Amino acid sequence: MRKAFMFCWRMWGVFRHFLSVRSLLQWTGKWETVVASATGIGLALWAFVKGLSAPVDILMALLAFAATSVAWRAWKSPMSMMHGLGSEHIVGAHGLEFAGWIPASSSRLPVHWPTESEKSNWLSIRNPLVGPPIDAKNVTASLDFINSDGKQRRIIPEVLWWEIGGVTPKGNERVAHAQHSVDILSGDDQAFLFFSQDSNYRAIPYKDTNEPLEPLSNDRWKITLRVSSDNLEGFEASITFITTRDGIVSDRDSQPFTRLLSVPPRLGSVQ
Repeated sequence: MRKAFMFCWRMWGVFRHFLSVRSLLQWTGKWETVVASATGIGLALWAFVKGLSAPVDILMALLAFAATSVAWRAWKSPMSMMHGLGSEHIVGAHGLEFAGWIPASSSRLPVHWPTESEKSNWLSIRNPLVGPPIDAKNVTASLDFINSDGKQRRIIPEVLWWEIGGVTPKGNERVAHAQHSVDILSGDDQAFLFFSQDSNYRAIPYKDTNEPLEPLSNDRWKITLRVSSDNLEGFEASITFITTRDGIVSDRDSQPFTRLLSVPPRLGSVQ
């Protein structure tokens, strides 16, 4: 019994290390390359064991690498493709735009966060102003989750952004980390945590890295998103989806994303 327990404990340790390495590779953008390469090498070894010729081995490895890479790109596309939720729903924005729903498979963002046992889902905001280029200063956002009968509510006054490519006040590259506001450079985008999902597929909003709110019950939810900045026009929008025991599904009775109104810059001018 003790040996079985020790074996299971060691296997759990190996699995945790695997998840840590996987998360690191995904954060650096190398996970897809590693998986595609491993698939190609594995298929080549199988062909070698079967006695196939060297040219066939190489051809199969290359085809496997290419097919796996294409499959990864199709699978990791933002959830907006699955839910009909994307930037094509935004018309005539003169400031910040909604860029899409990014699932946990994104290579630039943490996969298991805020905890190792949960998978994160992100919303991306884009600054499209490139002519002339204007950086969006001190961008913040809030989320208000309300269920179908209005009796359940989860409020996040300031979402958690995971800044990519930011700089410190001294001009040095900033290490990506969670914060409640970001600057979004001209033509760039940044993402914030929408919710995390635990092993039971429950959606859990987070008020802060160590402050989870109550998981969303199985119901139809409407989320009000409000984005603003010091110097660029923001927006208010609604997002709808349905939570089930198997995760998140689209609400076919309503638009998944609706831009409601524009939010003027807090300082009243564009600089």
